[in-house]
Amino acid sequence: MTGDWYDRILLETDQRELLDLMIQADNTISKEKRTPFVLVQTNSDDFLLREGFPRNPVAVSDLSILVDRRMLSTHRVGGSNQLYDVTPEGRQYWAEMKRRIGSEMKMVEAEIQTFLDSPTFREAFPQAHDRWVEAANELWGADAAKRFTDIGHRCREAMQLFITALIQHAGIVVDDTLSDPAKSVARLRAVIAQKDDLGDAHRAFLEALVQYWGTVSDLVQRQEHGAQKEGDDLTWEDARRVVFQTAIVMHEVSSAVA
Repeated sequence: MTGDWYDRILLETDQRELLDLMIQADNTISKEKRTPFVLVQTNSDDFLLREGFPRNPVAVSDLSILVDRRMLSTHRVGGSNQLYDVTPEGRQYWAEMKRRIGSEMKMVEAEIQTFLDSPTFREAFPQAHDRWVEAANELWGADAAKRFTDIGHRCREAMQLFITALIQHAGIVVDDTLSDPAKSVARLRAVIAQKDDLGDAHRAFLEALVQYWGTVSDLVQRQEHGAQKEGDDLTWEDARRVVFQTAIVMHEVSSAVA
């Protein structure tokens, strides 16, 4: 399937999501054991029944559109309920859809990486930048718990050094309540409090950003301590998450506060 063919097929979000759920259900079963999806209609809602498919109502109109676009085939056996199968065209469309979503995510990641590597960020937050780069470089070779916790440690240092530099740029006098680098949420609030020219919407966004910062900080500390409190084993995905989220939250705070 070419990209042009994909672009000519117009589907709404609900229809793409329905196709995605059906293919996910198919992917949980070996091909030779797959059976059709059965449409069961009641007085209140309509459902598709099949192993692996969520028991949520579906819109028959969405199924009809997918059939019309050749994403699904449909048939009846005798007087039974309507049956649906994903077609090869449906799978090809789904594969292209997933590929494009992946490309869009890579573009977002690249934008954040470009920002963190920009002279503006590196000159304003050199130590935070260096710690984050160390964590990012460590990520791709990480395969053991010790390296996973090292990544958490570097991300925690990056966040603390970032806030320290932000306080210095804002010219805030550091008293006993703000001297501890570990109290990064309180220190970030102090920076935002200096902003007296914010509109209501901007201030509400910054307040939400403080909450986000605190959540990422908790996530990073969990990583650094090896998830001992939860008794879980750290995975590479945990390490990827803290590296990525640390980058995002520094990016957003730097952009919003500056």
